[in-house]
Amino acid sequence: MNEVLNRIKRSYESFTANQQDIAKFLLKQPEQIEKLNVRELAKVTRSAPSAIINFSKRLGYKGYSEMKYEFLNNREDLSSFMVPYMAVNKIKQTSSFKQVADKLYQAEKIYLLAYQMSQIPAKDFYFKMHKIAPSKIVFFTSFEDQIRNLPIIKDGDVVLMISNSGECEEILSATPLLPSECCKILLTNGVKSNLSKHADIELSLGILEDDPLLFKEIPTLSRNALLYALDELFKMILEQDYENNLKKN
Repeated sequence: MNEVLNRIKRSYESFTANQQDIAKFLLKQPEQIEKLNVRELAKVTRSAPSAIINFSKRLGYKGYSEMKYEFLNNREDLSSFMVPYMAVNKIKQTSSFKQVADKLYQAEKIYLLAYQMSQIPAKDFYFKMHKIAPSKIVFFTSFEDQIRNLPIIKDGDVVLMISNSGECEEILSATPLLPSECCKILLTNGVKSNLSKHADIELSLGILEDDPLLFKEIPTLSRNALLYALDELFKMILEQDYENNLKKN
């Protein structure tokens, strides 16, 4: 059983009437924890946002965000190894995923923005794309070099921002330099992140590590999700011009 749901069940009898209403809703529809923010959950349970925060604290969390974090990383009956792949397979079915693949395929040039650990999936995608479209994909290991190229981006180009958390300060500081006419795409594991405010299209996978230190230093699950998502995007690009790409490999 998911740890968040366990805590709700264990504490149910000691809840106030309002907290029991919130608990009943979440126990009946646990998937809503992933989908709803504080205000949305407050609305459907006819309570106040402060009541949702207090409910989360009553369960031992610092707030609703931490409770959601715990829930997402303790999903019932799922092997932790398979979680990233299942998340990507789910988002692959959305129109946004296909839209991103189409934008990347149609782009004159693709500029990758990635910093530190997020450069691992970025490099992998770069090397794959470079085999079939060497003049199309642009990526530099040095973030300073990535920034220097921003002024030459033009209409018809795509900027693909890859950030595990969606809160990378370096990329956030660079967003004012991005030309308004280019398409800006964000691939992240963050949910409603600050970088999403600067993206025309966002693919949020929502895969977070159990341990905050692991999330920062060794983000294995979240990195695998980014790698797999980029692999699937690459496949979709490859298949759009399969015969010609086959000759290049």
